[in-house]
Amino acid sequence: MDQIRTMTSWTALATLLSGALLSGVLGASGGGCARASGTIGEGGSGGEGDQECGDGIVGGGEDCDDGNTADGDGCSATCSTEQGFTCSGEPTKCEDIDECTSNPCSANATCTNTDGAFVCVCAPGYTGPTCEKGPCLVDVAGGRGHSLAVRGEGTVMGWGSNASGQLGEGSTNNQPTPVPVKGLTGALRIAAGRVHAVSVKSDGTVRAWGSNLYGQLGDGTTTQRNTPVLVQNIADIISVTAGSYHSLALTKAGAVWAWGQNTNGQLGDGSVNNRTAPIQVQNLANVAIVASGQLHNVALRADGTAWAWGLNLYGQLGDGTTMQRNTAVQVQGMTGAVAVAAGQGHNLVLKSDKTVWAWGQNTNGQLGDGTTTQRNTPVQVQGLSDVVAIAAGDLHSMALRSDGTLWTWGDNQNGQLGDGSTSQRATPAQIAGLPAIKTIAAGPDAQHSFALTADGTIYIWGRNDAGQLGDGTAVLLKATPVQPQLTCN
Repeated sequence: MDQIRTMTSWTALATLLSGALLSGVLGASGGGCARASGTIGEGGSGGEGDQECGDGIVGGGEDCDDGNTADGDGCSATCSTEQGFTCSGEPTKCEDIDECTSNPCSANATCTNTDGAFVCVCAPGYTGPTCEKGPCLVDVAGGRGHSLAVRGEGTVMGWGSNASGQLGEGSTNNQPTPVPVKGLTGALRIAAGRVHAVSVKSDGTVRAWGSNLYGQLGDGTTTQRNTPVLVQNIADIISVTAGSYHSLALTKAGAVWAWGQNTNGQLGDGSVNNRTAPIQVQNLANVAIVASGQLHNVALRADGTAWAWGLNLYGQLGDGTTMQRNTAVQVQGMTGAVAVAAGQGHNLVLKSDKTVWAWGQNTNGQLGDGTTTQRNTPVQVQGLSDVVAIAAGDLHSMALRSDGTLWTWGDNQNGQLGDGSTSQRATPAQIAGLPAIKTIAAGPDAQHSFALTADGTIYIWGRNDAGQLGDGTAVLLKATPVQPQLTCN
């Protein structure tokens, strides 16, 4: 009996120990077995080995744990740090990184920060993830028989007449479709004289090419240039204009410099001497905008007044006389001016109230007042309101309204009004069939016209005897808009 009782005690003890070992392996934590469970069962319930995402405790290979399993708050559903956030602490707190501080968007965009990311809001005409892709064209200008366009990436294309090298492509051969101007990059703006061209670059310097009979290229010579050359002695230029045989440049500080032909005082230096290098226009400061006619110029000062100098045969200086002025004189009665354009012998001004005013030559109704009477002081163009841009050609005028519609008037013998006829008009009328227009242009010698959409798509119409419309033809004229054979990068 004693032997049986002893064996039973040993059996009970073995059973007890077996249970303790098993509870340790399974992680049991019942009373009386806590030590065995803690020693043998590390990693049981509540230990690091079985850490769960979303419990607010970082462990088990987690980057973060914010106490939930949601995406979009910086710590993902799998407890990984999401792009665009920084996370720390336990439970984890995540903060959005402001990516806009590193300027990820191009200069053509506004950066808007969002949770975990950013958005580039593009300026009109620009596209791409960072708005790096510019509009096809940003500026255009026309001479007597040639056309020029600045592409979004800063190169320049030219087409049409090229007898004086005014296309800048190295030859004197006419080009009925666009060709690149050689060696010119970083261009911002373009201007065309009768047979020369001027362009301002992003670094504030100016290049010119074409005819140089009067020194209008500003390189100190009268040598024709078939490719661009540097204009001497000027810097910090923000815009350029060109008359028939002279050129102007406006500095950032509001000064105007001029060079080339000066037989009618169009250089504004008080003389009638031609200049092969730039000279500063006298009696003129704080200029905001300048425009050139064939043999005269008009400048708007920052205070909204208008000043003019040069030939005054048609009263185009607006001072109430027809006397030539070799220095700038104030246009009578003009205030609130915000934009200016000049043709052969007439001028247009856009005022801050979005009305248009005109004066000077009116032989073809280009003043838009319903008559063909010359005006020596400004008169209001009839039937126009809500205007945002103006342009002038040789003997015709253009206005762009805020709704994107384009209105034209004046000479039309070459179809430059774009209405499908060759009949001149003394008051504005809308060109039908165009999409919404953003920019308009012509030139003081141009008998053709330009319009650009917001994305830089170009339309041209008018005289085309030298292929200046760029569509591969050289017929006399096209009285409705066409598109040149021009592609964008």
